[in-house]
Amino acid sequence: MIYEPENLKNKRTMYEKKAKMLVTIEFFLWAVILFVYVNIVIPYVGSTIGFLTIIIGGIAIITAFYFFIAFYVLINRGHRFRKINNAIVRDQL
Repeated sequence: MIYEPENLKNKRTMYEKKAKMLVTIEFFLWAVILFVYVNIVIPYVGSTIGFLTIIIGGIAIITAFYFFIAFYVLINRGHRFRKINNAIVRDQL
């Protein structure tokens, strides 16, 4: 495999496109999970305080966990490119 700057730019572009698609898919899955959660919990809400605690609190907790997991996956997604790129940079120095 040729590791020229142009080839590395093409690989980076490829990884960035995949990451953008992954973000779109993850956002869609997040919306589906929240929709399912709200539809499951709504029958159990009987008052305003119950609504605030169950619906809003549950959405906040699901969002926090989901985005933490998604952020971790996206950070590690470019690991292979960074590993190749760093090896090339070290060899050229």
